[in-house]
Amino acid sequence: MPPFYKLAYLLWGREVDFDSDGDSAYPAAVNWRELTLSKRPGHTERIDIYPFSQDSDMVVLEATSQEMLDKVLVYLSDQGAIAVID
Repeated sequence: MPPFYKLAYLLWGREVDFDSDGDSAYPAAVNWRELTLSKRPGHTERIDIYPFSQDSDMVVLEATSQEMLDKVLVYLSDQGAIAVID
């Protein structure tokens, strides 16, 4: 996975104020598997990434909008972090 903050920059730009939670040991870590990002203020835009309960090699992505989900899917796929399965 890319450093988690790059997903926030992708979604909202470099100057955005956002909250994050997950299992990244430090901001530049690339071995995380869980992440929640939400945009401040209001926290109305959010994305969650977490391991799939049936297969630890898979992750689930959920977002408050299809546009956000699509951006993250394409970015993570382009980075070689995920393979999209329908």
